[in-house]
Amino acid sequence: MKLKVDLVSAGARPPEGTPVVVQLRDTSLEDVAAEVLAEEQTVVQPGSMPVVASVVFDVGSVPPGTTVWARAASSGNMEHINKGDFITMSSYPVGQQGRPITVEIKKVV
Repeated sequence: MKLKVDLVSAGARPPEGTPVVVQLRDTSLEDVAAEVLAEEQTVVQPGSMPVVASVVFDVGSVPPGTTVWARAASSGNMEHINKGDFITMSSYPVGQQGRPITVEIKKVV
């Protein structure tokens, strides 16, 4: 299954060239950290509004409870979330049909 994920920015837009990481995470289990099933990296594209970046996952299938998480690291630090970064602040479930998903990222203040 191919799964396209488009990132849109709420309000401010990450600067062009900002590193972006998008993960598919299994969030079906309670009281444990989510397991990263797949990860794609890209950068914020020039002048593309409202979509700031897109990735395509090529996955066989995903278990029920899989969600999309994304981050644009304006700070350049990919290890920790910092003020000025952009992250998902809502849950974005992945369906079994592989329909495209639009994910909103918001600036950390």
